[in-house]
Amino acid sequence: MKAIRITTLLALVVPAMAAPVITDVTGTATTQGATTMTIVGTGLSGGGTSIHFATNVITPTSISGTAVTFVLPEGQGTLLPIYVKVGGVDSNTYFFSYDPPAIGSLSPTKGLAVGGSILTIDGSNFGTAPTVTMDGMNAPVQTSSHIQLTVTTPATSGGPVDVVVAAGGQFSSPAVYQSVALTSPPGYYIDLENEVVVPAPAGRYVSEENATQATLCPYGYYTPVDGMRAAIPASPGYFVDSIGAESQTPAPAGRYSSVPASTGSFPTTPGFYTPFPGMRAAIQASPGYFVSTSMATSQSPATPGRFVSSAGATSEESALPGHYAPFAAMTGAIAAPPGRYVSNSDATSTLVAPAGRFAAGFGSTSTTAASPGHYVPHPGMGVEIEAPAGFFATGTGNNDVTPAPVGTYVADAGATSATQAVAGTYAPIVGMRAAIPADPGYFVSTNGESSQTPAPAGSVVAGPGADSATPALRGSYAPFEGMRAAVPASPGHFVASPGQTSQVAAPTGRFVAGSGASSATAAAEGYYAPIIGMRSAIPASPGYYVPLQASASQTPAGAGSFAAGFAATSDVDAPVGTYAPIVGMRAAIPAPAGTYAPTAAATSVQVVPAGYTTDAGNGEGGSSLVPIPQTKIVAYTLEANGDNTITFESANGQTYALYYSENLEDYTLLETIAGTGGDVTRTFTPPVSTTGRRFYIVGPYTAP
Repeated sequence: MKAIRITTLLALVVPAMAAPVITDVTGTATTQGATTMTIVGTGLSGGGTSIHFATNVITPTSISGTAVTFVLPEGQGTLLPIYVKVGGVDSNTYFFSYDPPAIGSLSPTKGLAVGGSILTIDGSNFGTAPTVTMDGMNAPVQTSSHIQLTVTTPATSGGPVDVVVAAGGQFSSPAVYQSVALTSPPGYYIDLENEVVVPAPAGRYVSEENATQATLCPYGYYTPVDGMRAAIPASPGYFVDSIGAESQTPAPAGRYSSVPASTGSFPTTPGFYTPFPGMRAAIQASPGYFVSTSMATSQSPATPGRFVSSAGATSEESALPGHYAPFAAMTGAIAAPPGRYVSNSDATSTLVAPAGRFAAGFGSTSTTAASPGHYVPHPGMGVEIEAPAGFFATGTGNNDVTPAPVGTYVADAGATSATQAVAGTYAPIVGMRAAIPADPGYFVSTNGESSQTPAPAGSVVAGPGADSATPALRGSYAPFEGMRAAVPASPGHFVASPGQTSQVAAPTGRFVAGSGASSATAAAEGYYAPIIGMRSAIPASPGYYVPLQASASQTPAGAGSFAAGFAATSDVDAPVGTYAPIVGMRAAIPAPAGTYAPTAAATSVQVVPAGYTTDAGNGEGGSSLVPIPQTKIVAYTLEANGDNTITFESANGQTYALYYSENLEDYTLLETIAGTGGDVTRTFTPPVSTTGRRFYIVGPYTAP
């Protein structure tokens, strides 16, 4: 059975609803939509609220009595009608506009006046069906979005052009596009930024007129110079593996390029190689050579022991037993000669028939033993011979002979044993016919020795055949092994004990004058030896002294002292009237005129004060002060204008000096005055006093 729902209908009487009212629409009204808008008014809620905008019915995102929000759909236009339906009641119609189009930027900002260029316009609110004009001429829209347009520029007359975007009856403000009235031939293009015609740079080309940019060379092509109309195909043996190339690249060694306009190179195959860059074809391997791998830059010579008989080989052949290939790059194997044999394949050389055996013919693979009573002394022989002196055989039927061992010798042929070398002699190698006496500088201490012993360092052996060495004497040394005689100690050196291997340098403060010395001599007072190994002591230089024996250095005369000559043993105080301002002086300096040195050992001088001279008069070397006689001042008058008048006694022919002082210690020369033999009067303007006191002194003048 079907279930039956019984619904009771209740009729209610509802008062008539007041019509909703829109007073404003707020929000950002971009043409691309997706922004939240708010309808402001009254009576906007009450059930079943919907928004009617242009031809769209929009569901609100939020509702209240005074505000309804919704998401704006994309669109364009101005004074578009919008109203709200609440509970079946329509509000008043409000007229609403999308934001007008706005141009943010043009790219490029310049173009050719002939038109036909693509112009990109970035901005906002371009709407769903925009149009573009350039100085009022239509610019066909190629692509369109709310924020970007691309258009084809129309022909213009040149100069600034106004670009305007229109969308839904609204227009943007004009943006200025610079129209450049230039033309260019193939190989050149128009630089819009600088409005000049320039050649296509290397790596690019221009094939048509009025181009605004140059085209990058494609793979396999290049342009080596500016201003080219077409790219050059890579030559055979070369390739171009990048775009915009200015040059072609030679196929590297191991590869080749056989056709023009190649974008790469081909590897060589086994049996072929390319030794140089830029090759058009691979080279076949020569006889005696082979190539086993791809991309070979060279052919490999057949290795010793193998050969290659034909061209274009990828491997090598082995030499058979009885044959050999001694060199690389051989085209065939060689048969082993008599006295030699080859027992295996891949041989690079023949084997020499060993001593005691021989090989008789060509191409031998083995050897034959020598018969008893004979021997084969050298490898590679084909005959046997009798044992010579220096060798012996112990019995019959031997296939070889024995050389006398080291330390022994055999004097005659046919011997059956060897004789030991006696002390003082030696046999250094096998097969010797006689022992060798020890050389001078060497000795042999026991019988049966195979070598001589060098005299150890510190010892000598004077003659041949010695069985021992002798220590070097005092005053001499033996620095190396095997010396025949000791070396006398050199001047500046000594050897204190026997058996020494080196000489000793005289220490600082000492010297050795001759050779063969066993000790060093101390430098005397007044002399010094500053470095080791000196042959004589050095006298102290002027200005220096050496007070002790065995000194390694000289001492500079102290300040206030001097040392006058060579080899001084002490310094001397500068006498009164002189001074020595620094160390190391050779003589004291007389006190200059105008100064004096009142004590011995002075390092400086004192200035003679005003009113005094020295015991040296006006010359150098003063040691004490002498007052200058003063002249009698007869009268002094202070004039009304502040000048001073002085009258003093004078002698005829004497020059006088008028001095000024404020403390009777420091004096200033005011002027010099010639004596007349009577009273002299002088009026002068006095210096400005800093203390309120003035003193005047008149005395004989001495020029400095």
